Amino acid sequence: MAPSHLGLCAGRGLLAAGTVHELGYLTALPFQAAADIPGATAFDPMKPPIALAFLIAAAALLAGLRRSRHAALQWLYLAG
Repeated sequence: MAPSHLGLCAGRGLLAAGTVHELGYLTALPFQAAADIPGATAFDPMKPPIALAFLIAAAALLAGLRRSRHAALQWLYLAG
């Protein structure tokens, strides 16, 4: 089953927004620890699994985009 264009657009948008959010969070952690904010740590042990989930999602999204593009090109070739 080919992915829908709406699903691909939504996936790209959510993946981009989530990645920006995670990068902001990762960047803020050491600064918060350096500013002695109560409870702040320079490293969050849950971040590597979350970063891995974003990497897997990006790979799956890119694989879906490649397949859908290939199917669209194949359809255009057969239709013409």
